[in-house]
Amino acid sequence: MSRTKSFSFSFTAVLLILFVAEILCAIALRFSEGSWIYTRGKNENYELFEPHPSLVGIPRKNISVTINSIHYKHNSQGFRGDEPEAQKTKKRIVCVGGSTTYCIGVNNNETWAYYLDSLLHPEYEVLNLGIPGHTTVEHKKLLPDALEKYAPDLVILHCGLNDLRNMHVQNLGNDYSEFHQPSLYASFGFCLQDRLPRSALVYVVFRVLQNISVIPTCAFRNEMPAGTLSDAVDERVVKIYKRNLDTLIAQCAENNIPVYLLPQVLSEEVVTDENLKWWIHYLSKKGIFNALNAMNNVLTSHYNINNEIFGPRICWETEFQKKDFFDASHLNAIGNLKIAEIVAISFSGNASASVPFVPSKPE
Repeated sequence: MSRTKSFSFSFTAVLLILFVAEILCAIALRFSEGSWIYTRGKNENYELFEPHPSLVGIPRKNISVTINSIHYKHNSQGFRGDEPEAQKTKKRIVCVGGSTTYCIGVNNNETWAYYLDSLLHPEYEVLNLGIPGHTTVEHKKLLPDALEKYAPDLVILHCGLNDLRNMHVQNLGNDYSEFHQPSLYASFGFCLQDRLPRSALVYVVFRVLQNISVIPTCAFRNEMPAGTLSDAVDERVVKIYKRNLDTLIAQCAENNIPVYLLPQVLSEEVVTDENLKWWIHYLSKKGIFNALNAMNNVLTSHYNINNEIFGPRICWETEFQKKDFFDASHLNAIGNLKIAEIVAISFSGNASASVPFVPSKPE
């Protein structure tokens, strides 16, 4: 047999072995993990976010990505929306929060920050600094730099939903570092496993190397933390949330910046006992609403008559329905416009353009 034929035979044999190994691994994974590897969804968050040493993940700068027909565009500062004015000529509002501020599931021109900017135009500029998954722990780290960099005239804090996911997790620390922050790493798509090619053989080899500690595992990628399902409010988290909120408000007060505390909203028409369990592991549907009320009550307890800290009483009176939601916890364009109008109304009593900066006092 010539050298060329020998090489060709060996090459073909190797390809055949790899092909058979791929098929066998695919079948094994189908039975052991319940799905074909080739049909599994891909974590596309990696296209939108990059690792950060203290904030876990932040939006990538200067990107334009379409995911499931939704267009996400980040400016040169790394947040959704237009470029901020290089020389500030308008009153500036900075919005801080998680995915309900970033606004997962809608285009850039359908976020509540975008709508608010349009409603308050031309006197105001609204910057959307929301980062999905962030709790008040991450907000405390982000806010001082944002205040220095953007010199806002008002800060809107729209937080609490990501804090409450830590309720009833065992051995919870004051910075959620035992669970929430490690789980964020996986949620952002930073785990190497989520960026592997869709090959059953590659996946099996990767898992074997993880099992023998050659490659580190990604905490809470597939498993839940230890904890107990409950309907009750976990007062540990409420105390942590209140303490962090006090710090955020103090950071603004040191710079003489008023704070607008915007409550989170959910709908009992949308939330079930199961459709938020992937994120909020240990609260039932009843528990989620009990916890949400407790967190929002922390916000209202901070409202004061001097207008340094205020919020929309009308938000409690506004009914959010199934038609307002993109999924169980995120508003769609209709719901985001409703939020923006609520904020604008609470400033002046109407949602027309040129809204003056006169926040309403809570009764």
